Amino acid sequence: MNQENDKQLMIRALSEARVFGEELKAACATISGHFQVGRNDQGAELLKGFLEGIGCISQAIHLTQPIQEEKGLKIELSELPDVLGPLVDALENQDFGLVGDILTYEVAPVLDRWSVELEKAVR
Repeated sequence: MNQENDKQLMIRALSEARVFGEELKAACATISGHFQVGRNDQGAELLKGFLEGIGCISQAIHLTQPIQEEKGLKIELSELPDVLGPLVDALENQDFGLVGDILTYEVAPVLDRWSVELEKAVR
């Protein structure tokens, strides 16, 4: 592959990551809603898929650093441990209300910031 093909693949990956990130941001509210009304099993099941999705987006962001630098994107993967660490702690303590709050007030804003930056990649 040549550099232009690599560049186009990276832009496509970032575009798809943006769309997926929007879906995950919406899922934050859905999962939180399950926990708020006591449907902890449903919330926990959705949370598993959500965390896998976060892993996929993180990988796409990590692997597309060259195009991000070229386009001046500012996506900080280091934000994830800051918000996911407390989420894991809340899960371990079975504090599902706190899990929902972290998803709504910590994780969703990170995904929103990333989405804004990822939008710049496809312009």
